[in-house]
Amino acid sequence: MPIPVVCPSCATKLRAPDNMAGRKTRCPKCGTEVVVASPVHEAPEPARAEPLPQLVKRVEPPALRPKPRPAPAPHLEQAPKQPDKEPEPKKPDLPYDLKGDRLGMSLEDFKTKYRHKVQGDPREAPSCSDQRGDAARESEPVSTLGEESWHPKAKIVNARITFPFEDYEVNKHTPTLAGVTTDLHLYRFVDDRLYRIEYVFPHSGFTEVQEAMVATYGKPKAVTTKEYQNSFGAKFTGVICTWDNGVSGIILMERSVDLKTSLLMYIHHELDKVVESRRAQFRKPGL
Repeated sequence: MPIPVVCPSCATKLRAPDNMAGRKTRCPKCGTEVVVASPVHEAPEPARAEPLPQLVKRVEPPALRPKPRPAPAPHLEQAPKQPDKEPEPKKPDLPYDLKGDRLGMSLEDFKTKYRHKVQGDPREAPSCSDQRGDAARESEPVSTLGEESWHPKAKIVNARITFPFEDYEVNKHTPTLAGVTTDLHLYRFVDDRLYRIEYVFPHSGFTEVQEAMVATYGKPKAVTTKEYQNSFGAKFTGVICTWDNGVSGIILMERSVDLKTSLLMYIHHELDKVVESRRAQFRKPGL
């Protein structure tokens, strides 16, 4: 006797042969897997009672619709890999500068910046060795400008912001380092470009200058000590701090010309090599 089966998905009523009892099949309408139940032997019907009056109208459940199958995800093509950007070349560091006087600056810019009149003197500052003729410079080098007789031929010009006699009275043009008045200062030019700055100042102001340098340029690249001895045989040690950015360097020496003075130097490496080659070319042996 055929076995009645109802699809659990689409509610389609089916009939399966007896030999399918307990087995699985598929709904021909929606393809859902259906289990065919085993037939149940019915007990003899009891005596029928009189039917009760129908008070509520039976509502048939709505037919179940098969759940729509999700559409396959669209095939996404992987975006082509962008080539890695080459890192931009690092810009070379600028030469060091002292209060805006950058190594490599022109002699003309230096003169323009520090030009001033001195009362009672017809000359105009800054004081520069090229204010004299080459012959006078070779025969009588000026020591307060750090001149040597071979400088004119090597196209070297030494300069000061002030004339030496101005240093006896502090004024707005007097060079200072971290508030410390300097004893001597020199700006050296080769081919009209600044290649070296030299400042000599009292040793008592070394700590102030050193702290200002660290605040401006960071920790020194190297710190060494050097031993000194005076004419009486007493020995002293002095700190030497150096900074370097590849194109220029700074040297701060606790002890310099004597034990009472310190030295600060700014050096343009490339221009300093030019000076050294010309020194070997023009300087006479023994000088």
